[in-house]
Amino acid sequence: MALLCLLVSCEWKPWQDFFGSSSVPKASIRRYDRIVDEYVALNSYASWEQMTGQYPQETKLLIEDVLGLGHVDEARIERKLRLFCLDSIVQVLFQEVHRQYPDMKAEEEALYTAFMKVKKADPAFRIPRIYTQISALNQSIVVGDSILGISLDKYLGEDFPLYKQYYSDYQIHTMRRDRIVPEALFFYLMAEYPVPGWPDATVRDYVFHVGKLHWIVSDLLDFSMEQESPFDGQTMAWCKKHETDIRDWVRENNLLAEKDSAVVRMMLVQSPATPALGKDAPGQLGVWLGCRIMESYMEKHPGLTVAELLNMQDYEKMLKESGYDLL
Repeated sequence: MALLCLLVSCEWKPWQDFFGSSSVPKASIRRYDRIVDEYVALNSYASWEQMTGQYPQETKLLIEDVLGLGHVDEARIERKLRLFCLDSIVQVLFQEVHRQYPDMKAEEEALYTAFMKVKKADPAFRIPRIYTQISALNQSIVVGDSILGISLDKYLGEDFPLYKQYYSDYQIHTMRRDRIVPEALFFYLMAEYPVPGWPDATVRDYVFHVGKLHWIVSDLLDFSMEQESPFDGQTMAWCKKHETDIRDWVRENNLLAEKDSAVVRMMLVQSPATPALGKDAPGQLGVWLGCRIMESYMEKHPGLTVAELLNMQDYEKMLKESGYDLL
């Protein structure tokens, strides 16, 4: 998934629309996937009207950005969507999502609790409207203007047979239900609190920012950093064993000062390996490094709150104060 999520303009009043009143009652995850399923299965005009009337932004994102079928307002776009979703593979995804996700009460509770903590820390924080969709194995998490889409077909478990046809092992290990909440939180926070200085940010800025957000998510969920991280046990073990090699490589090549997008991708975007460090080096070393730096920083600043961390953007100063040997 891209580090900078999709942003689409839309005016929306979060408390009244998402929660139904200003008293902030229980949140819910809207099962947009079921409405699309009903439209496809029954060729239901009423379902299409609901998609475009009650879920205009979600439908626009699905058709234009996630599936890439065309413009939402073009003639007969609803027919193109239905024909696409009637594909046998897409139908398997719909059926498996229906089987595995009869309800999402646990995810609702976890996301609601976490978002309320962020809202308490930052009153300006916009709690999103959350919905589910079938992305035909495209984006796992889709972020728009105050909306958060979860593609349930990307969280069907590591043993789901279709995954082995389209993905490598390093990708499959995160495609399970327990990754929904941490990934949804991380990518929504990434959109609401973008990397400072983007698009001219350095690798240091990206690494520290990503590490900071992973630390915040782990704190919100009461997870350890290892539990929250996107890495499997083998990758974690390699990084711990070769931590000195990683630091030497970053320091000797002055990677933290780099602004080149290719270097940023090498350090942060999911990939099977980092050949520049060695044939056995895993991908996303910048993410792992950012988490390690934040662990070191928070050990020295244990009293810092989420509210304070969200506003801290002087990553050069924070790196120096972390005590982590990269300079």
